[in-house]
Amino acid sequence: MQDLNATMFFKAKFHIRTTGGEEDDLLWRLILNIRSWITRKLNKPGSPKVIESALRNWSFFKNGSKFFDLEPLNRIYAESVFHQAEDDPTRISWACKIVEKPEVETGYAPREWITEIGYQATSNTSAEISYVVTYSDQAGFIGFCMPAPQASIPNVIKALLKDPEIICSIGPDQLSYDPIKLEPGDFPAFEETLFKADREVPIIYLSPQRIDEESQSARLLVDPKELADNVAANALVYYSESLDFTREMNYLGNSNYLCSGGAIRVYRPHININDDSDPRHHRFIAARFIEEYGEEKIIDIFRRAMAQDVHFYENLFRVDDCRVLIEADLRKAKIAQIRSQSQGEVHAAEELINEAAAEREELERKILELRDENDQLRSEIHNCRVRVEMLQERAGKYGE
Repeated sequence: MQDLNATMFFKAKFHIRTTGGEEDDLLWRLILNIRSWITRKLNKPGSPKVIESALRNWSFFKNGSKFFDLEPLNRIYAESVFHQAEDDPTRISWACKIVEKPEVETGYAPREWITEIGYQATSNTSAEISYVVTYSDQAGFIGFCMPAPQASIPNVIKALLKDPEIICSIGPDQLSYDPIKLEPGDFPAFEETLFKADREVPIIYLSPQRIDEESQSARLLVDPKELADNVAANALVYYSESLDFTREMNYLGNSNYLCSGGAIRVYRPHININDDSDPRHHRFIAARFIEEYGEEKIIDIFRRAMAQDVHFYENLFRVDDCRVLIEADLRKAKIAQIRSQSQGEVHAAEELINEAAAEREELERKILELRDENDQLRSEIHNCRVRVEMLQERAGKYGE
């Protein structure tokens, strides 16, 4: 659940795939990137070590453990949770939560940063990554709050996007940390990318603006590199510096999806050219608006829309979600145990019933034998009485 006091700084969710084969431990590669980021940030040369950097400790972190500030200053706390499906060892889920409490200037509210990273393996060589960074100022503090932090992309995200042995993607489209330049002749391929039915990643296109009416030179009103830096892992940035590319787009392209004159357009996924209302979903930012408010404001707009979308938060895989998987396994094991015990109790009861039935049959057999024996004894007694009576009659005759 989202902390209502927290401000979203960055979020992303994308797929990664290693090109190194099944021997490449993708989760361990992610953890090494986390280790590199946090130890370089906190363990300054010449200062006491803040967080453990030994690989042995980080291997424990891979399997689920905790890190604490090595000094009693409460500047860092990290915990991780590991889950592996019993029926499929390749289905590994892992998540960590890193809480940072940097030193703050006297008189300002303490600020807490929380980084949550989720990993869900989809195969031996691929996984889905969730990444969210939030910050919050101490609630109830009477005093000033520090200024909003400068926008940036987490170093772990940069490392993944720049790693030549890892392919990062959203849907079928590979992500790029750098903007993609379009030259004359590239429009058909660009339009095909825009209209792909399975595209899941937003595309931001920056069109060139003619410098003056007589010149064939053009300029961009927003630096594509700066924009790409701020929406990395959430969108792809395309741009062209050629007016010939604009002519190509205007001549060959669908009139509802054009962009020119220095404007910027966001092409959302799943363009539907058969829907008359669809073009309105792919937002224009006009050149006049960009010139009025400036590059910095425009980049802030895109970062907020792409990399700080709070509605996206609940779809991210986090520590609590990983714990739910573990608890589900525990419940399943408990249910299986109860069923096993119940089956054992039923089996024992059946054995007792069978034993009782056998004893009953034995008793009934003995009763029948005793009845037969009793009938035989009665018959013998009757015969004896008859013989006694006969002997008495004979004795009476001899007495006469």
